[in-house]
Amino acid sequence: MKPVYRQIRSLAGFLQLAYSFFVVMSTLALATGWTYRGALLDVVDGNAALDNAIRAEDAYLAVAGIMAIVNLVLIVTFVVWFWRAYGNLRALGRETRRKPGWAIGGWLIPIGNFFIPYGIGAEIWKKCAAADPESPSTTDVNIEPVISWWALFLIMGLVDQVAFFSGRGVADDPERLAAVVGIDLVSAAVGIAAAIAAARFVRLASERQDALRVRSGFAGLGQD
Repeated sequence: MKPVYRQIRSLAGFLQLAYSFFVVMSTLALATGWTYRGALLDVVDGNAALDNAIRAEDAYLAVAGIMAIVNLVLIVTFVVWFWRAYGNLRALGRETRRKPGWAIGGWLIPIGNFFIPYGIGAEIWKKCAAADPESPSTTDVNIEPVISWWALFLIMGLVDQVAFFSGRGVADDPERLAAVVGIDLVSAAVGIAAAIAAARFVRLASERQDALRVRSGFAGLGQD
């Protein structure tokens, strides 16, 4: 069966909006988290009642709940975009190392998910470089957008894991809880950088692939 080209422009546009909203909410998480941490430290120092910390916690958790929903939407939409962008390479006459399904399955394989998605992202970037498959520009080594996206994604995941495991059994200890919230603040800051890098990668890779589609004379925008 001939590979089908599936348009990615609308998905890329939605991801830009979603990542922007993620950055806004992460900034709000930084603000509410900073207030919450300060309230906890005031309790530890005996300078404030626990009620102040509880109110700050409610605001912080409300933002965290919204962030969880935004994260879920981002994950699903990004993986669909990733799968389409990778599958489109074959439709545009580019051979790929793996079948398109790996753009989804690669995220689910233990250990493999540390390098398979990166390799696929690099393929999407490099193989959309020129209309001529034999052109040297298809081996473009300038893959900084891919590296930035993947490096910050891994760092964000590492900090999130540290925060998760550090948060066990600290609910009744304001001082330890303040330390965990501090790690969460670092995670939010890294998350902002990772979201900006991911949005940039999606935008540039989508533009690159769309330009290849036009240069290759591929009619239409493809299937949804």
